[in-house]
Amino acid sequence: MEFAGELTGSRIMTDRLIRYWDRGSFSVRFSPADKPLLRRKEFLLFLVLSWILALCYLYPYVSGLTDINFGFCVFRRVTGIPCLFCGMTRSMIACAHLRLQDAFYYHLLGPFIFFVLIGSLLGLTFPIVTGKRVEIYVSPRARRWFPWSLLALFIAAWVAKLVFFGANV
Repeated sequence: MEFAGELTGSRIMTDRLIRYWDRGSFSVRFSPADKPLLRRKEFLLFLVLSWILALCYLYPYVSGLTDINFGFCVFRRVTGIPCLFCGMTRSMIACAHLRLQDAFYYHLLGPFIFFVLIGSLLGLTFPIVTGKRVEIYVSPRARRWFPWSLLALFIAAWVAKLVFFGANV
């Protein structure tokens, strides 16, 4: 385990500028929490993730109290076929109630996104519980290809949804 400020071969790691931890494209390290455990951006992200997950769970109980219709999709109204994200809200709500079969039916990536949100929320609570900060380094190359791979994954899930389940989901 390496801490900020240690020598690693010929590279010096500092708190502010961490260029290379490993030669890989992704690495994780734990450092002592000498600064506030949650920075402002992390705290706002924590609140947003908490609200999203809470609303996914509570929506079926309060849906009769509100007149909000989540079925509005401009792409679907114009073309007649669902867009890349149609069914994501229903899928996340089904995941919150542990109905994974329904969740996969509504959107193939919904359960994956839901569990990534839970993992992110747990990752944000880790420094509070343990007193150690988790620092994740992602190489510039991985940061460049990640959005394109995510888009390709959503397009593949969209095509699979149209082929296997049709446009009426």
